[in-house]
Amino acid sequence: MRELIRVLFRFAGVTLIEALAVFIAARIVPGLSISGQIDQVFATAVWVAVILGLLNALVRPLIVLAGLSINLYTVGLFTLILNSGILFLSAYFLPGFHVDSFMSALIGSLVLSIANTFITGLISIDQDYAFYDGVVGWLSRQRLEPRDPTQSRGIVILEIDGLSYQRMQKAIASGLLPTMKRLLDENSYALSHIESGFPSQSSSCQAGIMYGDNYDIPAFRWYDKDQSRLFVSNNMTDAAELNQRLFNGRGLLRGGTSINNLFSGEAARSLMTVSTLRDERGEDTPHSGYDLSLVFLNPYLLTRAVVLTFWDLFLEVYQAVRQRLRNVQPRVNRLNRAYP
Repeated sequence: MRELIRVLFRFAGVTLIEALAVFIAARIVPGLSISGQIDQVFATAVWVAVILGLLNALVRPLIVLAGLSINLYTVGLFTLILNSGILFLSAYFLPGFHVDSFMSALIGSLVLSIANTFITGLISIDQDYAFYDGVVGWLSRQRLEPRDPTQSRGIVILEIDGLSYQRMQKAIASGLLPTMKRLLDENSYALSHIESGFPSQSSSCQAGIMYGDNYDIPAFRWYDKDQSRLFVSNNMTDAAELNQRLFNGRGLLRGGTSINNLFSGEAARSLMTVSTLRDERGEDTPHSGYDLSLVFLNPYLLTRAVVLTFWDLFLEVYQAVRQRLRNVQPRVNRLNRAYP
């Protein structure tokens, strides 16, 4: 019963957020409008939010599933067009909601995504829809390998740059990591530390963790005298060569999955892993494209990612300018070589 009430409250909250986003879009997007008095306008916005939700739930999955590869090759453009089409279609079901053209629907769908991102960020409500999570889960299960009866345990590794043992202790003590504190209090997990050695950076650490060997990786960037060239750890070609050197048949992730790493650890599946983005012929690995295409199932996820990327860009530039104006010392040049 509690779970049902929680779901209903969450649905109501998400619907109100969507309605508010529709209201904002109708106010600022040319060709997008809601007619009537102010109370009628917001009531119509709520109905638009409901209709959008129904169309996204009933129509969108079928179209998206049919065009997963189109989404990948158009870098999400198909998703933006689909969002616009669903917004344009919703106007036919509500006489008080007007969309003059497809271009208005396109701009309106972008504004909806931006408004959703901003509002959900302010009030800390997760905008991800359980329906799309379910679709992704179903698609993923279709591609799972049969369970190996000889294996009963596994390991999950999450790397967080810059989070030291001491910082994590302070964060737990100050209440910044309540879930981690609960797990430790229940004696389900233990917090321990390890000396990574030098150099303490991603490629060397990942090589040591995944292969037990970080020999000949002296830094993130270094000049190789034997080959007379510069090695950079996050360069696809260099990472692939290093990964191949490290292969020893005992990689920690063998039979598992590598996501967003430098090295694969001999994983059976790799997604956004630098060393396996291209194979020896320079071709994209086939499974990576499929997995990445699942991102486009959610109607707002791509646009939210783009919006948040530009927000991080703005923050980096703003903080760099503020440090210069305040003459903060010591400081690094945050804008060096267009780093943001």
